[in-house]
Amino acid sequence: MTEVSCKAPVSALQEYLMKKRLPLPSYEFSNVSDKGGPTFQCIVTALSEMAIGLGRSKSAAKHEAAENILRKFQTSDREVCYAPQVNTPEFDAVSALRQMCVERNYPYPQFEITQGGDQVAPKFTCKCSVATLSCSATSSSKKWARQLAAQAVMELVDGVSKQCGFVCSSIE
Repeated sequence: MTEVSCKAPVSALQEYLMKKRLPLPSYEFSNVSDKGGPTFQCIVTALSEMAIGLGRSKSAAKHEAAENILRKFQTSDREVCYAPQVNTPEFDAVSALRQMCVERNYPYPQFEITQGGDQVAPKFTCKCSVATLSCSATSSSKKWARQLAAQAVMELVDGVSKQCGFVCSSIE
């Protein structure tokens, strides 16, 4: 079985095709008008299959298209074992957490990243702390581990604020 889980969809697709010694995918981009702002469309073609992805950036559209074509391949090829990363934030959780801390007069968030796994398949764990509150998250990339940890702390801070019955003026 070709293991491509825990990778970004574009990387997973490329690895899958390279392992089978097949031609690499081609990507075509176009702008799509949207009321919420600019949206990009990406069409990926590989092995005479096509899939479409939409996103607020070309990169997001490309990743969605690659994920969609991998799902198509899973139905016809048992060797495709792609499991997308779950709960990846669609916004910059690190910046949002920092802004939340400034607005609420909380201490600035601290991040601690450790690496596990091996060189071929590293695993990064990020511990995010705001005062005494902390959460950890693990991912195959430092960026996503940091984003997921920040998102978890934001949810934790919101939960503490709601338990107080008002917006807490400080967390210590």
